[in-house]
Amino acid sequence: MKPAPASTGITFVVDNGLSRSSPISATWRNSRPSAMRTTLVGNNGEELNTIEHLMSALSVCSIDNVEIIVHGNELPILDGSAHDWMFLLECAGYIEQSIPKTSIIITNTIRVENTHGWIEISPNDCFNVEYEINYDHPLIPVETFIINVTPKTYIKDIARARTFGFESDAIYIKKHGLAQGASLKNTVVFDKHSVMNVEGLRWSNEPVRHKILDMIGDLYLAGAPIIGKVRGYCSGHALNHKLVETLMTTPSAWRLSNA
Repeated sequence: MKPAPASTGITFVVDNGLSRSSPISATWRNSRPSAMRTTLVGNNGEELNTIEHLMSALSVCSIDNVEIIVHGNELPILDGSAHDWMFLLECAGYIEQSIPKTSIIITNTIRVENTHGWIEISPNDCFNVEYEINYDHPLIPVETFIINVTPKTYIKDIARARTFGFESDAIYIKKHGLAQGASLKNTVVFDKHSVMNVEGLRWSNEPVRHKILDMIGDLYLAGAPIIGKVRGYCSGHALNHKLVETLMTTPSAWRLSNA
């Protein structure tokens, strides 16, 4: 990660060892979500996968001008959470720039949904998230988590929540050449009745916390921090993206603030 001039935004450069791509802006227009991850696509078709954990950390740290060079087409998974990104950003440090910071103030409610879930954003005086999951698994009951997102609450309650999945899905994913770096060192895996990781869960409701971590990263693709209340039920990357796209193409639902 390298400092970038004011008004540059967050950009990624894909380095394949022989050449580098043109900068890819981390915005919803360049985003291609899937059920499992968020991908950026450059002008020449370059793909950069699994950006959501780093984007989540950048959002909470209010970092909005940075160039990120990635060797390969996927960001390092680290421990499967945003904790290490937060630690590295704090070690590197960051500075204020001369241009006032812009925020997106929600002025009208926007809601999107599909057959599995929904997500909406409405006016509020801070960035608040309320999220509910409902999986058919004995260790993942219906869980709801509510948080006013600040650097302090994020570090305490969200940053260490790891990505999770199911043993049956892991077999399919590996078979199709995806998530080759995934292991029990960086992914919480549930079999039919238990957690396969020896150390268990970091919180009893770690999955819902991680879904919020992902959501924060996906929403930062709006291009600026959002001031509003987000409520979601069983949504994922695709619905998160649809919410941002719908919001940003509905000018009556938001305004910019430099306060």
